[in-house]
Amino acid sequence: MTNHPGCFGSPLCHAHNALPCTRCPFEAACAEEATRVAAKLRDSFGLNSVMKVRPPRRPISAATISAAKTLNVLEPDGLPKKAQQLVQTWSQRGIDLRRAVQMRANPFELAPPKFMRIIMRELLAGGFTRQGVRRALIEELGWSDASAASHVSFGIAALNHVGVVKEEEGRLVPVIG
Repeated sequence: MTNHPGCFGSPLCHAHNALPCTRCPFEAACAEEATRVAAKLRDSFGLNSVMKVRPPRRPISAATISAAKTLNVLEPDGLPKKAQQLVQTWSQRGIDLRRAVQMRANPFELAPPKFMRIIMRELLAGGFTRQGVRRALIEELGWSDASAASHVSFGIAALNHVGVVKEEEGRLVPVIG
């Protein structure tokens, strides 16, 4: 078994001209794997922005922010900072969680963050309790109770913000349709 770095094969991390990648002994194999994973993400979930060269970031215009608020993408009122960051990251990556839930597909199966992979897996399996998914994060990722509880809290806030989860009798269940 080869001890690849954690970024190995990630289309979100790999860049053939990035200094860490050029120095990595696994670069060639990683590039092939990242290309394969990117194609699977594009085909399965419609993530068109995976592994594209992105131009330098420009300041966001007031019109863009207004349009994003209309689409319920950037509505920071009452949303925890970490949840805001998750929602913005999903938007930038082109991840459509509503579509993914309708298709019963986990867009985090092959892409980070790992804790969202677990939360979405549990959601798509029919729902979960906060305590149950917190236990899953502790067991599967080796996290402390405090870290798992924090991630569950802002992960659920972000999912609720984009409208893919609702609470019914103490369980969080997917909103389909």
